Amino acid sequence: MRRLSGPLLVATGVLDILYVLVSYSRQFATIFQEGFVDAVEVVPAQLDRETAFWHLMFGATFVVLGGLVCWTQSRTGTLPAFLGWSLLALGLLGAILVPVSGFWLVLLLALLVLLAARRGATAKTGTDSGGATDGRATSN
Repeated sequence: MRRLSGPLLVATGVLDILYVLVSYSRQFATIFQEGFVDAVEVVPAQLDRETAFWHLMFGATFVVLGGLVCWTQSRTGTLPAFLGWSLLALGLLGAILVPVSGFWLVLLLALLVLLAARRGATAKTGTDSGGATDGRATSN
């Protein structure tokens, strides 16, 4: 179960890319018609193009991140907890600012990553906290 984080991140990214390509097809058609280079300017008149572009980049970033998570888990058997906490912060902020959005899915993915990180730390050290197995605290 803990190896679901990477594939689900990739799937989320792919679904986001498909969504944006369908939902913003008119904007992407205009971008390509204008020659692609410098076709997305940060001006109020092109806000729909900018939205489409950044939405597409978010999906692509999740595909890359999911690939990295798969690679990391295949080599180390675990994930760093900071990745889960970072995704949790991103998802929480996004869900607060845009409640009707896919940020709720990011929150679920963050919890999966945190679970994988915790299980990996437990399997590696024999404890839940990374401390001594006999109940004594350890110092670094």
